[in-house]
Amino acid sequence: MDKILVTFEVPSLALRFDAWVPGFMTPEQLRPLLFSLLKGLTNDAYAPSGEEVFCRKDDSRLLPLTVSLRDMQVENGDHLLMF
Repeated sequence: MDKILVTFEVPSLALRFDAWVPGFMTPEQLRPLLFSLLKGLTNDAYAPSGEEVFCRKDDSRLLPLTVSLRDMQVENGDHLLMF
């Protein structure tokens, strides 16, 4: 399976973590997985709005929700912010 090591940062929670994610997944498909992870990391304190978006930290570009990470050239070591 094609996996990418990505750093995710959630500024509103002051959290940052690395995760292996499948390159074929879109940000829209990743959101529910990250929501579940964040709820666990915050002892259920995190309440997603469902409107969260991702952007690259290096250039602040928003990632389209329906395009795969691989098609957006997300690579190992990339740093994504979730707002």
